[in-house]
Amino acid sequence: MSEKLVVKQWGNSKAIRLPQAIIAKFAMSNDDYFEATINHDSIQLIPITKSKPDNRKRFSKYKLDDLLAEMKEISDEFPIIEEWEEMPPVGKEKL
Repeated sequence: MSEKLVVKQWGNSKAIRLPQAIIAKFAMSNDDYFEATINHDSIQLIPITKSKPDNRKRFSKYKLDDLLAEMKEISDEFPIIEEWEEMPPVGKEKL
């Protein structure tokens, strides 16, 4: 893919607008970061990938069976309010 891009004034800076095809190819969104590397007479932009946190370690201390048992204990404390069961929808709850 090769496209001609134009440098434009953006406030006190210069900017190059990227075509939608390039944005889509690299799944870019606002506030994404790139590393700019200068090689002789060219500029290379390398996307800096955002690392997603690995929550498996963080939540590994919890076991599903224990959480479900705890929910059962808590739910027994709250009575079922039958009036709520009979109430008609008042907003977008019923689609």
